[in-house]
Amino acid sequence: MEKLKDYDAITKELEDVRGELNLLKKQYDILVRTSQYLDFDSVFSIITGHLKNNYGFEGFILSLINADQENFSTIKFDVPSEFNENTLNYLGKDISIHKTSSSISKSIVSYKPVLFYVTDDFRSECKFDQALIENFEIKTCLHIPISFQTEIMGVITLMSHISHIYADESDINEMYMFLNQIAYIIKNSRLYDNMAQGRAFLLSLVENSPIGIQVVNKKGQIIFVNPAIENIGIFNPRDVPIINWIDNESIKEAKLDMDFKKVLSGRTVYRENVSMRSIISDKIKFLNLTLTPIYNELNNVENVLMIFYDNTEKAIAEKTLLKDLQTAKKIQNSVMSQDINKMPELDIGVYFHPMMEVGGDIYDVFSLNKETCRIFIADATGHGVQGSLTTMLIKAEYDKLKTLELEPNILLKLFNKTFYESYPNLNVFFTCLLIDIDIKNNKLLFASAGSPPQILIKNGQLHKINCQGTVIG
Repeated sequence: MEKLKDYDAITKELEDVRGELNLLKKQYDILVRTSQYLDFDSVFSIITGHLKNNYGFEGFILSLINADQENFSTIKFDVPSEFNENTLNYLGKDISIHKTSSSISKSIVSYKPVLFYVTDDFRSECKFDQALIENFEIKTCLHIPISFQTEIMGVITLMSHISHIYADESDINEMYMFLNQIAYIIKNSRLYDNMAQGRAFLLSLVENSPIGIQVVNKKGQIIFVNPAIENIGIFNPRDVPIINWIDNESIKEAKLDMDFKKVLSGRTVYRENVSMRSIISDKIKFLNLTLTPIYNELNNVENVLMIFYDNTEKAIAEKTLLKDLQTAKKIQNSVMSQDINKMPELDIGVYFHPMMEVGGDIYDVFSLNKETCRIFIADATGHGVQGSLTTMLIKAEYDKLKTLELEPNILLKLFNKTFYESYPNLNVFFTCLLIDIDIKNNKLLFASAGSPPQILIKNGQLHKINCQGTVIG
């Protein structure tokens, strides 16, 4: 009889061992299957399928701890289809670990599974948990923390929606061990998905960028182009196999073959408004280019990255503007006094250098009579074209008055009155200085309308001439 009891005990132990071996085999099979996939959706689907088939749970949630270690986010659901719409209320939302009393938070903080059953009169004190129960009609809820290399990653939540599933301590331990053995695969697949999303985002940027991007190998062969290359009109991407960057005549004309050699030596080259003939249209394009070396694992230049920006319209507009400005400069210079040394008693020198091609400064030297030289200097508000147009108005009005033999201060008052009356709707102001040099009496009369102090050099000494007066306009 004693031997029969021993036999029964041994048989039971063997059955237990067989059960554990079968479980280990199943878990090993799952590990093998999941390791064959890189994408997160496939890995999660295999894991939840195993839990459904072996433990009867119907719904699953994966919550991961954020980088700040203060919050967790629900990032993945696998629930019956009637609950799919409700998942939108939770996906990607940050939930505080320490400021809420949710059962997920408790599982994270305690680093232990949390199990509860929902009965008809059950109501959670935690709003998050109660909403979860109601939205997914939970009957049984089990949170199992998962970790990788002793660092907790998050929690997998297992739910039943039809009836209660009574999981004993042995079942919970089995699931806990299984999920933590497979945690590294979850982590890796998640990283892979993030990298894939990053690659997809970068590829989308490259494909949809208005900036032309191409990669050329050391032999001058183009190995990658994005669609913008054709839009820019340099060449047709379909012609890439027959185009060599080093030997192409259009590229040689732009001297880009020399830049290419510089980049192969490790330099980065940036050029603006490179004149380059389009292989498609035979028209001249003006391009801004950046050529950058791409290194291999041995730190040798393997390829060259080229970025093109079509600057044709801007370059043409700038050239047209420059031509117009040069014309305006000639016009402005023509109204300046050309023969400033009509009076042999005076030696007059002029240095005129505007900030731009044209500007808001103007001067005039005029022989008022045989004994008087009149000098006028004005500085209008604004620079460039605006300033130069203002100087035309100033010169036109001044020319009407400069022959009047009035004292400088009287003449400037008259100038201010006539200028304002002539252009009442223009918001124009300018400073000016009027100087009369009386050669016969060796006197200098002057008046200022807002001009800064002038410097008089007399007998080797500097004298600052301060003269009060408001601007004209």
